[in-house]
Amino acid sequence: MSQPVTDSLSRDEALFHFANKCQQKLFIWRQFEDCFKCPLVFWTAIDAQSEVVVKNSTNDALWWAITETKNSSDYLLSKEEKIFCKNQISPKDQSIHKISISGANHNFSCETQTLDDGRNNAWPLVVAAAVYVLLAVLFYGGRRLYWRYRARHVTQIASEEPDDKNEDKRRKRLKSLDCFRGITILMMIFVNVGAGGYEFLDHAPWDGFHFADIIFPWFIFIMGTTMAISLKSQVVRHKTPPKLIFFQIAKRSLTLFAIGLVLNSNGEANWRTLRIPGVLQRFGVSYLVVASSHALSLLLHKGELFGALRIHQLVDVIPYWFEWIVVALMTLLYTSLTFGWKFADNCLKGYVGQYSTNQNNTQSINPIAGPGGIADDMSAVACTGGAAAHIDRWLFTDKHLYQGFTARHLYDPKDEFHLIHDPEGVLGTTNSIILTFLGLQVGKILISFPNPRQRIVRWIAWGVGCGALAAALGASGLIPVNKNLWSLSFVLIPASAAFFAISLLYYLIDVRNVWPNGQPFHYPGMNSLILYIGHQVCGSMLPFTFNVDEGDHVGPLARDLWTTTMWFIVSVRLAQNDFFFTV
Repeated sequence: MSQPVTDSLSRDEALFHFANKCQQKLFIWRQFEDCFKCPLVFWTAIDAQSEVVVKNSTNDALWWAITETKNSSDYLLSKEEKIFCKNQISPKDQSIHKISISGANHNFSCETQTLDDGRNNAWPLVVAAAVYVLLAVLFYGGRRLYWRYRARHVTQIASEEPDDKNEDKRRKRLKSLDCFRGITILMMIFVNVGAGGYEFLDHAPWDGFHFADIIFPWFIFIMGTTMAISLKSQVVRHKTPPKLIFFQIAKRSLTLFAIGLVLNSNGEANWRTLRIPGVLQRFGVSYLVVASSHALSLLLHKGELFGALRIHQLVDVIPYWFEWIVVALMTLLYTSLTFGWKFADNCLKGYVGQYSTNQNNTQSINPIAGPGGIADDMSAVACTGGAAAHIDRWLFTDKHLYQGFTARHLYDPKDEFHLIHDPEGVLGTTNSIILTFLGLQVGKILISFPNPRQRIVRWIAWGVGCGALAAALGASGLIPVNKNLWSLSFVLIPASAAFFAISLLYYLIDVRNVWPNGQPFHYPGMNSLILYIGHQVCGSMLPFTFNVDEGDHVGPLARDLWTTTMWFIVSVRLAQNDFFFTV
């Protein structure tokens, strides 16, 4: 057989050439490393003295194995494994691998060769980053030189400089927060439109933490921060009547929820199958709970955080005791339902399965609420999402939940179990509420401590605390990092990163003015909601997107960066026309 070629390979695919030199038929199995304690899945059979060529994804390390026999099932459980030549490989894009099997009478050997190392598919990302950096340097460097030239050759400089009053107004706004929000919305658009087809930039299939997993939590966090500033203005400065404050909170929450439902109907406006949970729906519920409790706290102490309270060093914590009761209740609700509720007879409570060792020193697995499907040697096929998914099914039924289960390719490779789990479900909202409270803490510190050093030290302390707690919970194994379930360990990671990010941006932009206004990211930051809605509605329209060759990452990356850049330009034009959309 001639050496296989890569002409028929798609992006992120590798070619495996199996050569059977034995006098009997053999069976080839495979499994991805990310699949949690999964059985091997039947791949292909190979006749005696023959060869077979198969393709496989390169987005994850691969286990392959060979057996002499095959039962009626396409899954080879760990306790049934009678295999030889089991090995792991991390193939690169367009790589070619040859595995030769020889031997007889249950005595076999395998030889693995790499015929083609493949190609480095990361270089388009590197080139794209370099191009954007170069453009930024040329633009801002050229503009700086231009203004220096004007300062030397134009006599009436003062008339060309920004008005002091307008500048003062801009300084009252936390420019670093606009920059942070702008960076986050551009990241979200880039990921939502495809992220250049890079798997590692997308969400983690189940447990774990990828680049995309930080974006939505950061928005939740930022919402909490802005909430502190806006509610303080209403309660303390403008003395808005309490009834009006709570009415506005409820109105904004319902508006966000309604917009989310409308976006869910995009492409299929069918009430019978409309997905009820969603991103903006979670924003709405989190805002309702956190804003209401914070407004109540402000009304209780009437904004008098100093003086009579005599607790200056904890003025950002103790006066808000009612809110911490709400946080404690959310934590108790989530943990009690996750770890204490036996929602199904064949599913265990919690996240992690219980293993027991029998007399033969082999481990048996008890069923557990996790990704379900073939996970845990197929012991918990119907336990996907645990208590969280059970609650969603009871409230909404399957047809009103997210149908594109992110881990289906791992845990339902033959699409036979109909696994459903909504990552924006009801139970996970309790932890998004906690994350909103953590974002609110940034605003409380900003309001309570006028000194920049005090603010930054406290933000960093909170970041260290959240990061340490996340590491402890994740390392224990009891609460894995899981975006699909919005586990406690998961929400603490983006919270920790956000505390550090806002500290750095605040220092560079608002304190030192090294990065004036956080430009150009402050433009999308001031209109993030309309950019989110716009890219959801116009995602398949020109000029925001177009068809490209999907054979490698160059075309998809160029298209997705173009889409992101187009929405950035939209945000600039909206700001130049003083158009800002809020609810």
